[in-house]
Amino acid sequence: MRYNIISTGLILFLSLVYSTNASTPTVYKYNRASIEDKLRILDVKANKKVINGLNSGIKSCYLLENLLLSVIMVESRFEYKAINKKSKDFGLMQININNVKKLKLDKTKLLTDTNYNIKHGCKILTWFMAKYGEDGIGRYNCGTKKGCIKYTSTKKYVKKVMGYKVMLDKLEKVKWNIYLIL
Repeated sequence: MRYNIISTGLILFLSLVYSTNASTPTVYKYNRASIEDKLRILDVKANKKVINGLNSGIKSCYLLENLLLSVIMVESRFEYKAINKKSKDFGLMQININNVKKLKLDKTKLLTDTNYNIKHGCKILTWFMAKYGEDGIGRYNCGTKKGCIKYTSTKKYVKKVMGYKVMLDKLEKVKWNIYLIL
């Protein structure tokens, strides 16, 4: 009995979908949301240089794309020339001066080459994630100081990053559902 209700409901749903289309139904395949789609959802207007850097930089990163975009959103709001004069952080991923010195990075290149900035920011974030696990995102913000993960500002940072990540993950699910229904 239950099977009949479900199958009848599915047939009714499919007939409604197909009957609303005058022509033959179009078959769609799942297409991952583009960087441009994600930036629109985040309400960010990025220039081509940033988008090209994101597309190439993200490919060289082993972290989830949505996590990386979320970190960039919180760190710099996709302003590739961003400098935090107080903490001395540079570029899209706001790479800290301590990491610049330790990794012998070029400050000018961090502010002009988006791919370079993302590549090295991703390495730093990956290191924190590998060393500290779930606290890695917070550690990317506060560093390796003992107890810094408990700071209110660090907790707010993690909450913002994860909020943007959830938003981007939902975009991909919405696109998936739309393509399956049509």
